[in-house]
Amino acid sequence: MWGVFAAAWAAASVAVAPVSARTSATCPHPGTVNGVDVLIACGSAKATIHFGSARLALKNGQCVKTNSNFGLNFGAAVAGVTSKPPPDSFQLIAGPHGGTATLQIARNGKQYIGETMTLKLMANRKGGSIAGVVTWAAGTTKVPVSGSFSC
Repeated sequence: MWGVFAAAWAAASVAVAPVSARTSATCPHPGTVNGVDVLIACGSAKATIHFGSARLALKNGQCVKTNSNFGLNFGAAVAGVTSKPPPDSFQLIAGPHGGTATLQIARNGKQYIGETMTLKLMANRKGGSIAGVVTWAAGTTKVPVSGSFSC
């Protein structure tokens, strides 16, 4: 599922990039982290996320705004199948006006997913907040997630 999410993220990102921006500066861009092929988010988005008891200060993220969805991406998402632990990443996707969102987080080599996150977007989609619970993909551990972001 992670590879499918990364592929959808990349397709949506390229689809909204102006023709002049489709050069080596395309975001996300491919890379390698610890021998794993990844798509690296880039941009001006920032977020403060509470992941369980940890406070994460995320920067250099990408907001993807189309007529059909809204996405928020930080870090390096695995671009294919790998048996290696994933690098840290944060990918959120929702409808164009927020509401229920899907959130995938990779942290410290573990993958988490939340399929019913609450996403509140500002009227201009320049920021917002998220809240909900993610579940460790390889078990039943649940972690509360909340925070705010700007694009």
